[in-house]
Amino acid sequence: MAGAWSDWLALSIATPLIAYGIYTDAFHRRISNRLNLLLLVSGLCAQAALRGLGGLWDGLASCALALGAMVFLYAAGAVGAGDAKFMAAIGAWLWPIGCLAAMAAGILLAGGAGVISIARSSNRAQYVDNLTLIAHKLMSGRIFNSQVASHEMLNQSRRSMPFGAFLGLGGLGTLAWVAMNAGIRS
Repeated sequence: MAGAWSDWLALSIATPLIAYGIYTDAFHRRISNRLNLLLLVSGLCAQAALRGLGGLWDGLASCALALGAMVFLYAAGAVGAGDAKFMAAIGAWLWPIGCLAAMAAGILLAGGAGVISIARSSNRAQYVDNLTLIAHKLMSGRIFNSQVASHEMLNQSRRSMPFGAFLGLGGLGTLAWVAMNAGIRS
């Protein structure tokens, strides 16, 4: 049943939920667990209804892929738990390659915004110190050591970036691209 109408239907259902997550992360630095659960369940139900068992498996695989990838960024202190759960819930609407594309787009958007923030900041040294801590944690193999640097520790010293909002934009962009290019999933 995959086709243009099903992709547009999925986009029309997912868009308000993802947009609300983008809004709450951008303005309140929080993405609620209820929203993540609603996005996850509706994504898996839509996958099953529109694409059958294969769609459901794609949604589950994408959700697991996103959560697995995001847990490393969370452990490194680069993102919050809500951001990781939000990307996993968005993944439920996608298939594995689409999920990777959405994460890559979100990470690139966040990186661009981060560069602009650092360039405009009068406290560049603090941003560089935080990025150095995250990189050290990733490179040293002590990624799950919360004593080195956690998201909460890094956010005490700087204003947090709404990373989930950028992941949401990546997810929306991927869903829109799929809807405009019907049949690319097959």
